Amino acid sequence: MEARRFSPETGELRFEFFEATNLATPADGHMHNATLKLVDQNHIVSEWEFYENGKKKATESFNYVRIR
Repeated sequence: MEARRFSPETGELRFEFFEATNLATPADGHMHNATLKLVDQNHIVSEWEFYENGKKKATESFNYVRIR
């Protein structure tokens, strides 16, 4: 993946598929895009897009919290 854009206003960092070295074909299942949102010093939200056969099959979201 390649970082494509960052918005300081929203804290969003967008990654998009660039190329893969270990996929037999582009149709094989793989994580294609991801967005990380830096909510504050203690929270990050991420959203990952899984593609297969050239189409988005699923989106997974994760919430990360720093534990001190």
